[in-house]
Amino acid sequence: MKFRSSRGLTGDEVFAAWLRANGLSYTRFREFLAEECLLTATRTEHAVSGLPNYLRSIGLYPELAARATSKHELLMACGLENPRVEDTGLDPNASLNWYLDRVPRESASYLDLLDLARQDAGRLLRAAVREYLYAARAEAGEKVESDE
Repeated sequence: MKFRSSRGLTGDEVFAAWLRANGLSYTRFREFLAEECLLTATRTEHAVSGLPNYLRSIGLYPELAARATSKHELLMACGLENPRVEDTGLDPNASLNWYLDRVPRESASYLDLLDLARQDAGRLLRAAVREYLYAARAEAGEKVESDE
């Protein structure tokens, strides 16, 4: 009932319309709630702190860690430690659209980004700005000068 009340789905007709709009039967709605409970349980601080080990277990850690380091170093070298949307030359909506267009609409990642937009739009915009600036500079061939 908390799910329904928090979304204004308290009346039976309103709830039935929501089910139809979301392509859910009552049975599938119960399954949806069970899945949501599992997802909510995995969004804890403990689950997030375990992400590096999970990425190691599926073989993605070295690639993602190297990219994150590269992005950080390149943006720092360009004086963009804390970039703003104005640094992109795009307006906020264009920045977000550019970012979201890079993720397949059917993917779980896209749904995660939409969830982040709902929870913390500012955080999503900062991620979009950093990615846009990094991609533009990396594509232009900018590199961080090594001390070696």
